[in-house]
Amino acid sequence: MNSNNNSRRVIGFLDTPKPTYGEDETTKISKGFIDVLFEEGEDGRLTKINSAQFFDDIEKVFVIDGFQESKTRYHRTLIAADVIPNNLYEDKTDVTRYVTFKNNISEFSTIVFGMLHMKLPSPLDCTDIILPTLPSTRSFYIVDDGFAYGPFKFEPSNECRQNMDKNMSFAGPYDGSLRLSSGIDPLNTKPAYISKIDYKDIEPHLTTVHGSEYLLDASVLKQANYTVHQYMMRNEVMALFKKLQERRKITGQVVAAVRLELQNKNYPLTPEGKEVIYNICEAAADDSEWQKAIMDIVSNDDRGKKLIESYVEASKENYIANWDKIAAEQHAQKSRELKEVEQRLAETKAKVAEQDQLLVNKQNEYDALLEKAESNEDLEQRVQERRQELDSQIQDSEAELARLKAEHKQLAQYGTMAEAFKALETQEAYLNNRKNQLEQSIQKVEQTLRTNESELQTQLRQLVPFVSTIIQAPIASDDKFSPFSMPELQTLKFREMSVAQTEISKFVNYIAGQLANEYNRSYSNEFISSVLVAQAQSLISIFTGAPGLGKTSFVRLLKRILKMDERFLEVPVGRSWVSEREFIGFFNSLSNSFSPSSSGVYQFLKGLSKDQPESAPLSLMLLDEANLSAIEHYAAFLINISDDEAEKMLRLSKEEIVIPDSLRIVATINHDLTTEALSPRLIDRAPVIPFDSFINDTADYIDEVESYNKLSYEAFAAMFGRKAFLRSRLAISDDGLPQLLEEALSILKKPDPSLGSPIILSLRKASNLKDYVYTLTSVLMVTEKLSDSPALEKAIDYGMLYYVLPSIQGAGTGTKQRLEQLSELLDGKDLELSSAKLKDILLRGEHNLETYNFFHY
Repeated sequence: MNSNNNSRRVIGFLDTPKPTYGEDETTKISKGFIDVLFEEGEDGRLTKINSAQFFDDIEKVFVIDGFQESKTRYHRTLIAADVIPNNLYEDKTDVTRYVTFKNNISEFSTIVFGMLHMKLPSPLDCTDIILPTLPSTRSFYIVDDGFAYGPFKFEPSNECRQNMDKNMSFAGPYDGSLRLSSGIDPLNTKPAYISKIDYKDIEPHLTTVHGSEYLLDASVLKQANYTVHQYMMRNEVMALFKKLQERRKITGQVVAAVRLELQNKNYPLTPEGKEVIYNICEAAADDSEWQKAIMDIVSNDDRGKKLIESYVEASKENYIANWDKIAAEQHAQKSRELKEVEQRLAETKAKVAEQDQLLVNKQNEYDALLEKAESNEDLEQRVQERRQELDSQIQDSEAELARLKAEHKQLAQYGTMAEAFKALETQEAYLNNRKNQLEQSIQKVEQTLRTNESELQTQLRQLVPFVSTIIQAPIASDDKFSPFSMPELQTLKFREMSVAQTEISKFVNYIAGQLANEYNRSYSNEFISSVLVAQAQSLISIFTGAPGLGKTSFVRLLKRILKMDERFLEVPVGRSWVSEREFIGFFNSLSNSFSPSSSGVYQFLKGLSKDQPESAPLSLMLLDEANLSAIEHYAAFLINISDDEAEKMLRLSKEEIVIPDSLRIVATINHDLTTEALSPRLIDRAPVIPFDSFINDTADYIDEVESYNKLSYEAFAAMFGRKAFLRSRLAISDDGLPQLLEEALSILKKPDPSLGSPIILSLRKASNLKDYVYTLTSVLMVTEKLSDSPALEKAIDYGMLYYVLPSIQGAGTGTKQRLEQLSELLDGKDLELSSAKLKDILLRGEHNLETYNFFHY
């Protein structure tokens, strides 16, 4: 048995985004890069990337989906990612050798310490600090002056956190607060303490990646020289006083409480702790009440009193000298102040005398003016009479001015009206002229319409060759297309189970072996069997999934392996296809003939039109990027003939083309802003195979089959079709749906308003599902060597994934509850594929405003 598992597990952190078409700062960016630091071996040990085994020159991994969501979740920590080879790798600077998906990314739980070279901050300054770089590990040591201190953790401020969440390329500054990373220090278990480690003892054990140092083995710390030091931050100091507050001490009792707490042996003060209290006291030096409280703390303790007495006795002479000096300075200061006051008093007395003299002078002037005013009473009366005269004249002049202004305003209106009349006369002349021109134009149009009809027909016939050339040179109606040649086929008639089992096993193992050995594509027999049964039982099959998962290449390789040659057609669908004109062609009424499109579909169908199941092999048409345009518009006839009871006939004006049973169609689709959604009509008729569910699929083919002869479609249908030979030999009854499927469908269609709108499968879909499950059960019993019950469970899992889950489309809390009930059932029955896909639908629905859809990627 061969296997091909190239998955590798790497450790790093989410780095830069890579916006794609339609993505900007207002939308979630789905793609980006992981900056890889280490690789985890099978024994769980970490090694520097590219050191043990080559990984990638640029040491990065491309994230295909959910990049912004992952970076928001793991922005400040190491992550682990399971990565797989990039099938589209090219030797370019922006293309990585490995890729991964959001679901393969998780937080790296093993403790790794980073080293941050910077000045160790004071413990009282740790609440407001700016780091030079953002640590990529949760816990780290600060390296300063030959020692490593810590471990610490960094909590960014609210503003810094918002910048990091909004801007995935944010590069600082990183402001926030340092915290002690308690609980993970292998050297210390005391709260409010840090380890001080000799850096030269651990430096040889550090791993440097991308300019940053990491300690991968924490046991190295115990072998180094170290000491433990108290590092009491503001929050620890505040916690002490908060404790006092919680004891409900009033202001008068707080001092006694502080004294008792400091005397408590559970709070021993180291030199570092005392330094913190000294700093607090120094900060409150101007607060006399706080100083009094501190002295009270010391003086109420016997040891504190003795300390004060001994200190005062030893420093008595210094105190006296200082007091004498201070007294002399204060005496000199007071003497200077007394002289300044006496000088200001003398100046004030001089100013008072000056103001008294000025007051006497003013009184004399006032008396003189009063005598003069009494002699001029007659003059003041004459002035008053003259003022009244002038006021009367002014009022008369103002009345005359108002009358003249009113007259001027009226005359100005007359001038404006004259100009308006003149403008209207000019406009009337223009309109009359325009009227005459229009009447002449009408006469010319009427004359043109009266042109002889036969003359127009003659002109039209002259234009026919030019129009035909512009549209497309038509194919003459009598052109013939020869049917495709019939290759030599292996004729199989199954009458015994052993023969059928042998041929099915050889066929599936041959395809799996060719994919693995010749094309390095790893697919299990189980998956290949599920695809072959789906194609044999449905005219149209849909391959879906994110770009780069190998949907189109799988079909192309199947064509090579089965040697389809001319019986394979790849149709690249265009963005603007709106009808069958672009897909098949159109009837040219000018030349009275059919003009095929450039897709080649018309010629391909003509070549297959004579095929018979017993003499022709399987034929395949690939619609690549099928939903760039609406499939229901350009290929409506394919949907119409996909029912078993429909007539397999394509009618094109004057001809009919028979669609043979041996033709199968595969449509590969993506889902983004450039594509069209699939209609319920198409989903009801076609199985949907999600390639993202088989990313980690591995080859498990049993036998090496070097070659296999071409089969007739009749033999292919006898192995995998609805009336397959082995299905009729099943030991289990296939009259109705299995009970497990009935339970699942009953949850989806339950008419409960609290569960949102029911999801009901049509009778056509249910019938197709039943045929698929029982046929796949008979095939898996051969290709996977399973008994009937395990094979039936596997087949139900694929049936749920391909036929039932694609019909999920709903919104709201009710739909979520309905799907969660279904998820619980699938989990309990160990249906791994459909259970994982349903959980993915629920997860993506939560990020899409509770809108749940199978096709969300």
